Amino acid sequence: MTTEENFYFKIGMIAVEFSNLENHIRELIGLFINSDDEFINLLLTEENGIYQNLKLLIKLSKFRSIQEEEIKILNKSIDKLRINRNLFIHGLWTKHVNKDNEILFICEMKRVEFKKGTYGVSKYMNKFLEFKLEDFEKEIVDIKACLEIMKRLLKSVKNEI
Repeated sequence: MTTEENFYFKIGMIAVEFSNLENHIRELIGLFINSDDEFINLLLTEENGIYQNLKLLIKLSKFRSIQEEEIKILNKSIDKLRINRNLFIHGLWTKHVNKDNEILFICEMKRVEFKKGTYGVSKYMNKFLEFKLEDFEKEIVDIKACLEIMKRLLKSVKNEI
């Protein structure tokens, strides 16, 4: 597999595994609302992003007094992954070979930021972030770790409700 093919493979893995994670979050919400009807659960969560569904999950676990701490910890982990996932999926990518002959993947984020400073407001546009293939692999490992926690939570909550 070429380096570029490996890059696309890893981005694809991130997208697929994160999608699985989002699906498990919706499934867990369904358990907390006592809905055995998949359509009701989907109607309640389909237009939410993962951020909204995680917040809902935290509220439901608190209401039910089930797995509150573990869900809060999982929320923090997933929220960090969510930011990178959006960057990886929506960023503009280029390949670059640096002076040490290392292959880097440069992600350009096109967005305008305004920062207030001593001399007024400054405008910043486009950030460039560098990644190596190992960075994507670490992301995949972190997503899979969250998936394992989520699977344990699903099993536990099924037994508690």
